[in-house]
Amino acid sequence: MKFHQVRILADENISPKVVAFLRGQGIDVADTKERGWQGKSDDELLETA
Repeated sequence: MKFHQVRILADENISPKVVAFLRGQGIDVADTKERGWQGKSDDELLETA
């Protein structure tokens, strides 16, 4: 697997600048803030991922 094939779920503490940078590199990033998932437990986020 190549790095650009990785899919990332960015926690709410990850800067939007980091998310934008990764997307600019062609990486598939889901941002919890954009999806309205703030405050979900780590277990819930891991299940979603």
